[in-house]
Amino acid sequence: MVICQYCNKEYKTYQSRSNHIKKFHENNNNSNKNYTAKITPKSELTSAKITPKNGCKNVCEYCYTEFTRRDSLKKHYDRCRLKNSTLHLLNEQLKEMKEKYEEDILKRAEETNEIKSMLLEIMNKKAKVHPKTLH
Repeated sequence: MVICQYCNKEYKTYQSRSNHIKKFHENNNNSNKNYTAKITPKSELTSAKITPKNGCKNVCEYCYTEFTRRDSLKKHYDRCRLKNSTLHLLNEQLKEMKEKYEEDILKRAEETNEIKSMLLEIMNKKAKVHPKTLH
């Protein structure tokens, strides 16, 4: 959902909010053209709020813009700002997780080698075992 920053009224699309601002908050809009939107994730919305009008099934899952034709929706997906920003954030999170995972693997490999060398050292001191047996 997109929320009007002047009166906190909720809208399904940026365009409907923009029309509302032009109609009811024209004086406020002239002073601040770069207003910010408060966006509610899809999971927090009730199904009643995101039900498409007129039984329309072609709705953007990121910004809830409705389309009468499926091909229009597909074209919209390429340009949808919310989708692109969401994908960018997910890619950044994935990179961070991958780096942490690789660091963790290297750390564990070092610990494993250290433990192996300690065990070999202990066994060489206390037991007479052929070296090829441990490899």
